[in-house]
Amino acid sequence: MRPFHVLIVDDQRDARSVLRAGLETLESSIKITDVPSGEEAILVIASSPIDLLVADIRLPGISGLELKERARMRNPDLKVILITGVSDPRIREKVAQAGAEAYFYKPVEIDDFLRAVERCLGLTGEVEAASTPVIGVSERLGNLRQDVQAVCAILISDNGNIVSQAGNLPADIDETSLVHALLVTLEVTNKFSLAVGAAQPEDFMVFSGGVYDLALVHVGQTMGLLLIAPARWAGGKQAKNLKNEMHMAVEDLLVSLSVIGVPVSTVESEISIPEPVEVEEELAETGPLPDLDALLVQAEKMAKVTADAFWDAATEEDRKEAPGADTISYEQAKQLGLAPEED
Repeated sequence: MRPFHVLIVDDQRDARSVLRAGLETLESSIKITDVPSGEEAILVIASSPIDLLVADIRLPGISGLELKERARMRNPDLKVILITGVSDPRIREKVAQAGAEAYFYKPVEIDDFLRAVERCLGLTGEVEAASTPVIGVSERLGNLRQDVQAVCAILISDNGNIVSQAGNLPADIDETSLVHALLVTLEVTNKFSLAVGAAQPEDFMVFSGGVYDLALVHVGQTMGLLLIAPARWAGGKQAKNLKNEMHMAVEDLLVSLSVIGVPVSTVESEISIPEPVEVEEELAETGPLPDLDALLVQAEKMAKVTADAFWDAATEEDRKEAPGADTISYEQAKQLGLAPEED
């Protein structure tokens, strides 16, 4: 069985050397050829079978995209990885639509690149190579940070590990406190999303502060993407653009993490969503409750009866009360000269 043949095409010698050195670390029989131009690459392809083409997009003469098309005309099953140092959205769109197995931004993250190579060549035990283009995790974070003019972009896992980071965390932000707050927020929003039936969280949160603004989204179920930028950075129309940019980055990161074997979903048995607590009220067994209107009528009658009885009793008491020591009769009053004279 012949060794796999990988052709590297890049006009930068240092870039070719880095990729070659990475491929030489793989524990498989791989023949590596590197050339600086598309024209030279066509000569190699015409003279020997190629299993994997690794090509830069911008080359002197024919481009990497044109080289891919010519190479696949000769070998339709050829696997292709494209590389570019350009972050222009139009170029990115062309690369995404080119039908390559993977693509990376420069500087290439070697670990991600080697995993993509192994998948393309079937060295991971999978017959089919990755069908979706891949961008290196660190490169994607760097491009997102640059596109939205953020100070720092961080990809953090649900166990508190910073998976990748672009830019430095501001010195006046405490990393420990920030990570703790992020983990709490991610856990709560993840459980909320699952509780309402979402397969995975599709959130977008902006926290405005006096010095910095923070934007946070989930990447799958187990990771979060955080951007930090100066205050008043995410207001108004900018928030909508920021949301779109972050969600586009999430789509790329999900593919990249999947290709390199990093899990982004939680095992269902590990998700603990508390059941609603049912509160049972203990009611005394006093029989059926009386009608409220009847109670009011009854109370009104009782009040009237009580008042009438009081005054009747008072009058009767006055009638029965005998003259006491402090009272005298009319005759006695006349004798004492206290009664009026009779005419």
